[in-house]
Amino acid sequence: MSFFDKVLKWFEKRVHLNELLSFITTFGIFYYPFPLDKSVKESLKEVTNRPVPYYSRWPYFLGILIFIQFLFQIFTGILLLLYYIPSMEKGYQSTIFIIRDVPIGYYILGIHRWGGILIIIFVMLRLLRFIYHKIYHPPRELFWIFAFLIFLLLSFQYITGTLLPMSDGNYWKVERILEIIKVIPFVDRIFSFLYGNFMIDKYMHLRFYISHVFFTPLFLFCIFYLHFLSVRKLGFFTSPKKMEPIYPGYFYDIFIIFLLLTGILFSLSVLFPAKYIQVFDPFKTPPKIALPFFILPFHFLKVKLPDTLAGVIMLILVLFLFFLPWIDRSKPIPLYKRPLVFLVSIMILLFLIITGIFGFYLK
Repeated sequence: MSFFDKVLKWFEKRVHLNELLSFITTFGIFYYPFPLDKSVKESLKEVTNRPVPYYSRWPYFLGILIFIQFLFQIFTGILLLLYYIPSMEKGYQSTIFIIRDVPIGYYILGIHRWGGILIIIFVMLRLLRFIYHKIYHPPRELFWIFAFLIFLLLSFQYITGTLLPMSDGNYWKVERILEIIKVIPFVDRIFSFLYGNFMIDKYMHLRFYISHVFFTPLFLFCIFYLHFLSVRKLGFFTSPKKMEPIYPGYFYDIFIIFLLLTGILFSLSVLFPAKYIQVFDPFKTPPKIALPFFILPFHFLKVKLPDTLAGVIMLILVLFLFFLPWIDRSKPIPLYKRPLVFLVSIMILLFLIITGIFGFYLK
């Protein structure tokens, strides 16, 4: 018996390693539950050799890709947390210090910023895939609910993170987003209860900081866990067309995805860095405020319609998407074979794209 086997056996007698591995491997690593009644080696051999649906090819790798990107955000966020000072007065100075004086701080901040954008794009692509294949059909309603909640939480995570550098552009970007949230019925009350008011002050900044570094990531982690548990329980398809062993192909694909994602994030952080030109000035509005792409349709409605009407439309749109599994009860066939649902989906998508384009050019 090798030294490693002796150490593993020693721990197995004292710690239920299979339960730990079962928890870790839930997040898209093993498709089937990890056996708990065997040794670690026997359990690993069983799950790696058992044929499983091959979900590592496009577009099926989006789930694990999103979670890998989420781990990227956690890691880079912790590194930034070591130097960032959670204060309206010191937030901008500490951000400039990270960029200018901290070794590779410039790249870490850029990777964290672009990672926040990419992960939202990945989740939106996954939601579109769910709609196209109608994966939210019973009993997979929770697939859609969890994915949509992840999108909402990641969007809010992006908004809270935008305020933290306290640069002029970031401050006014959040100010415009708060003006949009303020007109949405019920959402405005929830936001006001959690963050005090709609005025950016030191209390809101501190609450945004706590939400960004602790509460929202914790909620996201729990939803990711529940989502992967539901996928492990039901799978995406009742009769997958292709079955292959999980090892080594799937592990290699995850490693390749990790390398590609690292390269893309590093390249974007170098080629398109964030510009923190000056500290925020609450009494001087910049001529042009670049809002996040997923906010632009709501910005268009806020500017072009009365506040009450715009808020009601936004709320109806969000509720419609949230309750989609119960609104669309048709058979789980491809979207293009359902003319009415296909037409409605295309109209909603075109509405979001067109309003987003026009919203981009609004001040």
